[in-house]
Amino acid sequence: MQNVYKPEYEHLYYIEVEVEKPIKCGKLPEGKFLTIPITGGRFEGDKLKGSIMKMGADWNTLNGGKSHVSTRYVLKTDDGAFISLFTDGHMKMSLSGGLSMISGKPDPSKYYFRQHLMFKTGAPQYSWLNDRLAFAVIGMASEMRICYDAYIIKE
Repeated sequence: MQNVYKPEYEHLYYIEVEVEKPIKCGKLPEGKFLTIPITGGRFEGDKLKGSIMKMGADWNTLNGGKSHVSTRYVLKTDDGAFISLFTDGHMKMSLSGGLSMISGKPDPSKYYFRQHLMFKTGAPQYSWLNDRLAFAVIGMASEMRICYDAYIIKE
């Protein structure tokens, strides 16, 4: 069977998310559970840019070199709109991938860290985000700063 449609995507924004030290929440059957508070940051793209509110967190379950990561935080655009962002994804990393991540010069060819992005907003100028699929390729800008490029699937 051949694909009838191959989706295209476009760059949505680049983001740097400031975080605090992880809170160790204990061990679950699926791995070590951590919560990482989100304390701020900035994002910028052709269609939207702004700051990250000092609220939200990254919930992370680690098991060896694999991790399930979910986040929830709020973007505030430079024109005053609020956008709720929920992400969910997976990370698989070797030692060289981990070193690449913490070096501040992440090399996504050395690890797999991707997330699905889901937006909710009541701001009319950004309502198009509510119905779109988006994804991110994650890295680290520094030890306490997560970075990623977000992409949105074109209609």
